[in-house]
Amino acid sequence: MLLSELTMRKTRKLALSSLITAFAVVLCWVAAVMPSGSVALVGIAGLLTAIVVVECGYSWALGKFAATIMLVLLLVPDRMIVLMYAGIFGWYPVIKSLLERGKLRSAAQWAIKVLILNAALVLGYIAASNLFILAGEPNTRLLLIVLLPAEVAFVLYDIVLTRLIDMYIQRRAKK
Repeated sequence: MLLSELTMRKTRKLALSSLITAFAVVLCWVAAVMPSGSVALVGIAGLLTAIVVVECGYSWALGKFAATIMLVLLLVPDRMIVLMYAGIFGWYPVIKSLLERGKLRSAAQWAIKVLILNAALVLGYIAASNLFILAGEPNTRLLLIVLLPAEVAFVLYDIVLTRLIDMYIQRRAKK
């Protein structure tokens, strides 16, 4: 392989991950300004990480996540949107890809995914309480009430994410 081909590949990866980073920041900003559908927009911003995983690899996807977090912290006024993206949606597609490419059985994958979600929710709740996003004293009952619906929504998000990634890979293969 020629040096110029290697440089072009890295340049293409940089350009693609930069564009996707910018689009993810815009989606998070729109989610903050237009609260209806904010979780869906942040979920779509997370889907973009999966595209970087497919096209560029894990290290580029983690770099895209880090760049997006820095920009979202600076530009997005709603800290809850930042917390949702940083807490689960931004990095989950990388973990999902690693888990599903491993040799774990489906039940073990799901158990790990739900454990990851629960850990992210608890840590997010603690962070939100400490950053004064949530008003009042921390309420463990509130966290427990949120866990089950969040797990159901997360499983649906994972299934939709899998289907969208599969569709993307199939269309990519046709080109």
